[in-house]
Amino acid sequence: MDVKFNNLGKRLAAAKALVFVLAIALALSLGFSFERAVFGQSGQQNQLPSPVDLSRAFINVAKQVEPAVVNIDIVERSKQAMVQRGRRGTIPQIPGFPNFGDQGPQVQRGTGSGVIISPDGYILTNNHVAGEASDMKVTLGDGREFKATRVGTDSETDLAVIKINAHDLPFAKLGNSDAV
Repeated sequence: MDVKFNNLGKRLAAAKALVFVLAIALALSLGFSFERAVFGQSGQQNQLPSPVDLSRAFINVAKQVEPAVVNIDIVERSKQAMVQRGRRGTIPQIPGFPNFGDQGPQVQRGTGSGVIISPDGYILTNNHVAGEASDMKVTLGDGREFKATRVGTDSETDLAVIKINAHDLPFAKLGNSDAV
């Protein structure tokens, strides 16, 4: 599972990338039009917006979305016992000695990110984050922590919805892709 890492730098980079993508989606859903920025209302070509102007626009949108971005810590218990292997394969069981190779179910910890999509605690995340998790803890930007439950997953689109028991949360409004 590619989300199982504990490197803080990678976690922050993943959260920043998610905020950037959400900033673009929010800008488009709020009516930001690259075509209007380039051609204006009359259809005649205007001067292109400068990189600084575009950067400021994305920063403003990211600031609006950032409070809705959450961290998700997961615990996943593997269904299969790990078998210790030597250089030549599985270590054989010696009668009268404990089986050191079979260590029982293994626990993996991981982290991911998500976005609050409703004020009552629904969170959109990835299926590879929440899909097989047995325990999920969501940390909000203000530091509050909640236990989460899985509402639904879709492995084909790699999307999942989880829920925390909270109200009046900051949330990102999802845009209509047909209107973009």
